Amino acid sequence: MGINHKYVSRESHYYLGKRYLLSIQEGKGRQGVTIHKSKGMILFVRPGSTAERREKILTEWYRNELKKIVAARIEKWETDLGVTVKAFGVRKMKTKWGSCNPKTGRILINLEMIKKPEQCIDYIVLHEMAHLIEKRHNDRFREILTHHMPRWQTYRNELNEAPLGHDEWRE
Repeated sequence: MGINHKYVSRESHYYLGKRYLLSIQEGKGRQGVTIHKSKGMILFVRPGSTAERREKILTEWYRNELKKIVAARIEKWETDLGVTVKAFGVRKMKTKWGSCNPKTGRILINLEMIKKPEQCIDYIVLHEMAHLIEKRHNDRFREILTHHMPRWQTYRNELNEAPLGHDEWRE
């Protein structure tokens, strides 16, 4: 299960850089998550659901939301960069925000990114896609980032300093 999460009402969870209080709603209807401005993050579950089941529902919702956001960002950056992402995925990663395999044209984005502000997600997608042009973190790579996102260093720093970030995830 998530670190220190019990998946109970009034517990804090993050989505797109904002903190929400979780509200557990038990019922026989659909299971899932809704974000409500005044009511927070509402997790709809079956009566008597376990913490593990609640985590699974929330994690699947996070994954689907991040996939939608990343797909839109890839479409934008493919046009701007003149590259093609052959495939992308979302997975839990312990040591990095994302990865790129330039040979296969595949990028992976850390599931934790769904908890970060959208501009940080945009930066990570650009960062990984830039590796389709330049494999290493050299001057050319940084020039690509700067050309397409002049404030990329701000977003990188924001990720590295975020309360949900881990020291070992720093670039």
